[in-house]
Amino acid sequence: MWADWASKPREHYRACIVEALKSSRLPLFLESGVTMAELVDAGFSARLLEPLLRILAWWGWACQDGRGHWYWTGGSAWLERPGLGLDHGWHDLPKLLSRQGAARTAGLVEQETLAARSEQLVIWLIRELLPVQGQTWLDIGAGRGQFSRALQARGASPTMVDVVFGPDTPPPGIPGLQRDVFEEFPEGRYDGIALVRFVESFPEHQVRSLLHTCRQHLKPTGRLVLAGYFDGASEEGLLFSLHVALTQPRGRTYQVSDLTRIARSTELVVARSIREPAFGYCAMVLERQPVGEPPDRSGGETECPGTRHDPDEVRQPRAVLP
Repeated sequence: MWADWASKPREHYRACIVEALKSSRLPLFLESGVTMAELVDAGFSARLLEPLLRILAWWGWACQDGRGHWYWTGGSAWLERPGLGLDHGWHDLPKLLSRQGAARTAGLVEQETLAARSEQLVIWLIRELLPVQGQTWLDIGAGRGQFSRALQARGASPTMVDVVFGPDTPPPGIPGLQRDVFEEFPEGRYDGIALVRFVESFPEHQVRSLLHTCRQHLKPTGRLVLAGYFDGASEEGLLFSLHVALTQPRGRTYQVSDLTRIARSTELVVARSIREPAFGYCAMVLERQPVGEPPDRSGGETECPGTRHDPDEVRQPRAVLP
């Protein structure tokens, strides 16, 4: 017998959940592990997450490790199962799980996927930078503001900077400056400056100039963070290089060794280089060179850990957000 609360066949409720997965792109967030708190920060419904993840685990589509991170284990089955189209149902699973969430039209699905990938990068990067509470940060090329929102949620005071802001950005409570940082850099000293998926849009001489300016606006113990695809030796990096060549006529892709050399020429040193294993993101944490040490212009290479991968481990590359 089927449950006495249900007015429709069981498959209807399964299809509602599949539709919610397609609309919210939740499986993309789970691919490299994420906590429920991080999913809530990313805009998912806190009330629905726990029961939803439990049913996904029952189906064998998700699992939780001992640290509280949830992972996707369902492969592409969620895409292959039928959903409900545009009619929805089951009270629309509060607008299909949210993330400001109804299902998008077909032409916007790719943008939703890119936004989910961007959130994935932010979740990983914030973990690596903690603690940030009480710190002031400048988020250059802030886009939709995912990184700034994550900083604010963890007690930092971010300022977003971009040439133009889209609808609903900056979000409430986060200052936004609409300007070109190459022409007018924001005044002040910061605990952190972030260039997330930014430097690949520009040639080397502009990147060098920007790093030099950023250094001048860091506090003595401040951090300059570069994040993107900096590992050209991986398939993700090579595909990304081709994508940049197609879409960024002035830009180029950089390897860690390139950015290390450029940073040293501006009296910045690499404090950490880290790589996210699932999607091939790389982050470099730069700090001001200690007083008294001459600039190192040798161009020596510093590699992200784990930058050599077996071809069988290659994951899907992430496209540049517009």
